[in-house]
Amino acid sequence: MQNAELGVTKEQYFEICEATGEQPEEKNIPVEFEDFCAEIQEALTIYATLQDKWEGFNGLYLGKELIGIKDIFDLYDIPKQDRIFLLNIIRLVDGIRSKNINNKLKEKPAA
Repeated sequence: MQNAELGVTKEQYFEICEATGEQPEEKNIPVEFEDFCAEIQEALTIYATLQDKWEGFNGLYLGKELIGIKDIFDLYDIPKQDRIFLLNIIRLVDGIRSKNINNKLKEKPAA
């Protein structure tokens, strides 16, 4: 399991490595919001404002609701030429997140 999935911060990871005498491995260093370039931070900020869609009967996660994203772009003063890039990043993140959420739901035993 990745350190970020366990809720370990970058600082905590380095402290653990120091305490155990291990060399930090690049692949295990948790990525934090500030590590991303401004465009990705902007896409993730917008992504977080979007409403989640759930399928009611089976409880599957359907992804983020994109209705109203133009209004959000307007509120954040996103230039028109940047919107397609940001939308593509949002869709990419949503696809990965949707897959992860639904896989975790499948792993849970039925109540």
